Amino acid sequence: MFKLTTGMIRIPANFLLQFFYARLLGPANFGVFDYVLNASNKIIAFFDGGSSKAFFVKLSEDNQTSIYSLYFFLLSLFLLTLNVVFLVVFQVLPAFFPGNSLVEVLLITNLASVLYFLSAVYNSLDAVNRTVYLEKVKIALIVFTLTAFFIVYLTIENFGITKFVSLHLFINVMALIFVSYKQKIFKRIYRNLASSICKENFIYLASFVKPLLVYSFVTTLIPIFERWLLHFFNDSVELGYFAIAFKLAALVLVFTSAFIPLFGRQLSILNSLNKTSEIAHLYLSTQKRLLVLTGSFSILVANFSQELISAVGGNVYKEATPVLHVMSFYPVAQTLWQINGSYFYSTKRVSTYSNIGIVTSPISFLLIWVFIAPKDLFGMNLGALGLALTYILYTFSVVQIQQYYISKHVGLSWKTLAGFQITVLAFLFSINHVTQIYVTIGFLPQFGQKLFSSLLFVVIVFLLVIKRSNFFLNISLMEIKKIVKNRLWK
Repeated sequence: MFKLTTGMIRIPANFLLQFFYARLLGPANFGVFDYVLNASNKIIAFFDGGSSKAFFVKLSEDNQTSIYSLYFFLLSLFLLTLNVVFLVVFQVLPAFFPGNSLVEVLLITNLASVLYFLSAVYNSLDAVNRTVYLEKVKIALIVFTLTAFFIVYLTIENFGITKFVSLHLFINVMALIFVSYKQKIFKRIYRNLASSICKENFIYLASFVKPLLVYSFVTTLIPIFERWLLHFFNDSVELGYFAIAFKLAALVLVFTSAFIPLFGRQLSILNSLNKTSEIAHLYLSTQKRLLVLTGSFSILVANFSQELISAVGGNVYKEATPVLHVMSFYPVAQTLWQINGSYFYSTKRVSTYSNIGIVTSPISFLLIWVFIAPKDLFGMNLGALGLALTYILYTFSVVQIQQYYISKHVGLSWKTLAGFQITVLAFLFSINHVTQIYVTIGFLPQFGQKLFSSLLFVVIVFLLVIKRSNFFLNISLMEIKKIVKNRLWK
């Protein structure tokens, strides 16, 4: 329940952060910043190679495990290596970076490193059930960041990438030091480091990393290539259009992704107890509830695409409106992907997850070329919109393949899972279409009409979902009433 509350707080807070990012940088600089940050994140994920998932699973099962120290030690080495990699790439292949200086590249790289390390600290707290404290820290960090950027926005003009990233980096370094000190994380790492460097821990990490080696390389290369191709055939402004659309769409994930670590932790526990039927129930319940939730939020984002782009970025980003309209449904596909990924990792079926990613990777290459390449090279030349379409189509395609194998493992019907997703999305689209097209109030202006129709959509969906809660949420109305009653009496 606490994650539900803080998730609702973090959505508008992150919306305001995107406002400051977009306004302070402008489309071209925002695109450049997001491009290097995304490339850094992907290379860090490659170095990670699945060890973070192994760490989280192990810590969920045993919060005193010595692998804690080894993981953070290796992560520190990975992040230092990233700086060396980008330094070499900048000298050898400068065309990889869209007009950045070396200082900008290294600053953004270190920002990505600090954010990744901070995320690992967050996950370690989630794994040992420090969820309430963690969510309070996240909210405090968002408030502090908002305040800092608000002051900058009001007082400083021409706030370039270097100053922007430096401020962002400073705030997150301070947050990392504060949380690590309060939770004695550095002390624990240092105290158990020598004993953690043992054959048993390396073998355990290798059991996750080895099956994912090729997969990690592929999933690092493809997203970087996609963004680079967009810049190669267009410019940094198109990167900016995609960046703002992606960031706004991802606000939905800020809310729903908060539940994924809890889901993964519970799966790890059930798997260690070999409770297959309970795993199937947990997987089905989580997927149903988050699908209804993300689907509803995504439709609301799509309804207000033009207003969101205008409010956050202003007129200079107006060409990003159709991109956001498409990307608004990315959280639906990504949430399903995260649920499936947590299942594969928590049940230690990493090789299956890896093989699916490797085999389906050519689909992404094909889609990105078709949508982004110019017409004389057999493409559609859609720019940022083409990259958005690639993300949506590829993610939904892979999710269905993942679900096919999961359904075989837990005894669920793949047709039932796919049918439920189609039914829910069709249900949400139909209600939204009816409320937007056929429910009109003459005296309201266009925005007021859209707002009224969207509120009506939310009310109708809520009432119908509660009424048919067994189908939509995998829980009876009686159980919902009991849960609400217990919460009210606490």
